[in-house]
Amino acid sequence: MDVNGLEDKLKEYFAVSAHPHDNNELFTIVGKLLPGDYKYGKVRKELSKFQKRLQYYFSLFKAQKYRPEMTVHEAFRRDMTVLEDEQFPPTLRELYAISEFLEQKITLLKIAAGCETVSGFYISPLLRETSKTDKIILLLTFIGGEPYFQLLEGDERNLVKCPVTFINENHDLCLDKRFENSFQDLDATFILKKIEGLTTSSLDEAMTTITISETDKTNIFVVLSQLVYGLECMEDFVKDHVITHMKSEDFCEIYQAFVCLDKFEAEKKALERLSEGRAKDAELADLRRRAFQFHLDQWDTVSIMDYFAVASVFNVEIYVKRGKEYNLFLPTCSSFSKIFSSPIYLEEASNIALIPLVNCNSCSCVCRKPLISGRLPIYQEMVEDYVMKRLALESCCPVGRHGTHKHFSAIQDSQIVPNDQISSYQSPLDRHVEKVIEVLDTQGRKLDQINGGKGSVVQCISREIFGDENKVSLFESR
Repeated sequence: MDVNGLEDKLKEYFAVSAHPHDNNELFTIVGKLLPGDYKYGKVRKELSKFQKRLQYYFSLFKAQKYRPEMTVHEAFRRDMTVLEDEQFPPTLRELYAISEFLEQKITLLKIAAGCETVSGFYISPLLRETSKTDKIILLLTFIGGEPYFQLLEGDERNLVKCPVTFINENHDLCLDKRFENSFQDLDATFILKKIEGLTTSSLDEAMTTITISETDKTNIFVVLSQLVYGLECMEDFVKDHVITHMKSEDFCEIYQAFVCLDKFEAEKKALERLSEGRAKDAELADLRRRAFQFHLDQWDTVSIMDYFAVASVFNVEIYVKRGKEYNLFLPTCSSFSKIFSSPIYLEEASNIALIPLVNCNSCSCVCRKPLISGRLPIYQEMVEDYVMKRLALESCCPVGRHGTHKHFSAIQDSQIVPNDQISSYQSPLDRHVEKVIEVLDTQGRKLDQINGGKGSVVQCISREIFGDENKVSLFESR
């Protein structure tokens, strides 16, 4: 069936909007979906303003005119200037921006010359909750290589009667090729199943034993460049994003707290000779700032904070294999409402070289995740207490009880090793304490862990009853 035949089949079930064949078609459609019937020029400006406000996400999309000498900020702002110019067509990024802007899912139908069926793609909001209104159905066609859009109005269920093949069904919240920002990538390879240009290990083999040659090892920025952008030359683009994030005023204090001071032995020894107090705290803070900047300038190792930063920038779980054990790094410093469903798996070959672990036949979202112990298994819980205090996230919620904390909802699918109520606590337990635990268990409730899991059972009960773990005496007196 040719392009015209495919379009005619869709028209049997859907009303198709007019086709003026200009670079403002998409923005005209969006304007009519907004209250007040916006003109396309205003829609362009509003989308530009919207993306600038959420730059941490939209600047991840590959800039149209990116050059290595440009900063991420410069490249992004240039793209936004181009967006506001009515002479230029939209990029793939604009579809993701529209989905976030309208808080609606988009069903994108692509018809390309030589295709026997229509390719379908789901675009879902990642930063905001999705409204309950019907999906927006857009038809994408190409004339002279330029993208053109039409709005399809009708019952989406009728798509099953049309020759449509959905490429990313059940994968619309997976890490995919969206950041390559090209309509040409909207094909069967849109879902990431392997890293082009890198020799990788099978994820299944990685669970046992693997041997990798030195030439197959690379740094984290090359891995992300190949994985997210399909090009090794985007290494500087990735690195600039990570550095900008780590140095931001909101998060630099968190990352500085985990900087390695091994290269500053003389300064460390001088600190040890100082008495505890404000002067020592100020010297330590200054040393951490210098060590932090040194690390970002040299980047001769991959540290704990780097994994957290990459996970936060790209909004993805990262599992890092060290020997036979895995550590989990989650986005702890980001503002996404949902996390990508497909984790990144890496093996550390050294303190700088990494081996990407992939399954060439399927998206990583369907792979069996490694077992991670604990209720909050974020790098062995080392970061949890500090980050939660810094970002005003409470480790326990005094008002009302619940299951897994929503602050860390991303770990719900991480195959956490279960703990039963009483045996998970250190014995012996006071009979009154044991009784409280048993009562909670009959109600399907559990005590919240506090202080990074290091709080006593009595402290947890005090938090449960009085809203303050330090009121232990009140609990014991009763």
